[in-house]
Amino acid sequence: MAKPGIEERLARLEGAYEQIDRRLESIEREIADLRQEIRELRTYIDTKIEEVRSEMYSRFDALDRKIDDVKKMLIYVILGLVSASAGIIATILLIILRP
Repeated sequence: MAKPGIEERLARLEGAYEQIDRRLESIEREIADLRQEIRELRTYIDTKIEEVRSEMYSRFDALDRKIDDVKKMLIYVILGLVSASAGIIATILLIILRP
C-alpha cells in the first residue's frame, strides 16, 4: 500500500478541521440556547418571587389590620369593665354609706 502524499494528507486534515468547525458551531449554538433558557428561567423565577413577596406583604397588612381591630375591641371591653366596676363600687358605697 502506497504511502499517502502530502496533498492527500492535507485534504484529510482540512476535512477533519471542517468537521470540527461544524461541531464547534453546533456546540456554540447549544450554549447560546442554554444561556437564553437560563435568562428566561431567571426572569420567570424573579417574577414569581416578586409575586410571592407582594402576596406576603398583602397578607401581613391584612393581619396588622386584624390585630389593630382586636386591640381596639379589647380597649373598649376594658373601658366597659372599668365603667361597670366603677358603677358597682359607687352603688355599693351608696348602700353602705346610706344613713
